[in-house]
Amino acid sequence: MTLGQRNDLLKIMEDRHGLKSTLITSQLPITKWHKAIGDATLADAILDRLL
Repeated sequence: MTLGQRNDLLKIMEDRHGLKSTLITSQLPITKWHKAIGDATLADAILDRLL
């Protein structure tokens, strides 16, 4: 993911966290999401809000 894509996804997750449901589908196992997202800190923040 590009920096912009990571930031956009985090913003969406922050806006919805605790207020609305969010459904994400992927064939990529969750264990590989950190590498796919590409930034450990942002990946932690995004996954924290998802999981």
